[in-house]
Amino acid sequence: MPTFTVEAPPFASSDILQAREAALRLSAGETNLDLTPTIARVVSQLLEKIATGSSKPVSVGTIAAAKHLNVSRPYLVGLLKSGKIDHYMVGSHHRVNVKDLDAYKLQQGKTSQAALQQLYNITNELGLYDVDPRPEHG
Repeated sequence: MPTFTVEAPPFASSDILQAREAALRLSAGETNLDLTPTIARVVSQLLEKIATGSSKPVSVGTIAAAKHLNVSRPYLVGLLKSGKIDHYMVGSHHRVNVKDLDAYKLQQGKTSQAALQQLYNITNELGLYDVDPRPEHG
């Protein structure tokens, strides 16, 4: 069975995730294979998954990402194209890191909570919590 070695440029940190944007070279005996940054990112994600023993996917396509956020796929694609969620392309397909989806979901939750608190404060200042919203019964 051949042995493989991975050569990567030195990084400030030994974290393999730092290699996501750098090209990697795989060597098997006399054969060398240079990987593009996109393929290097996929390989580093696979290595991360193997190292952590995680069964949770590192990145997902747009259908799974939309389900994760409970939004439609076209709405998600709009978020990706507007830059609100980081993503990368594999050919013509969008791929999204689950950690980026979770970060967006957390930020949206904070934004929603702040808006709800503001609405409560305004309603309370106007004294509308003391008003019965039902119409008078004649």
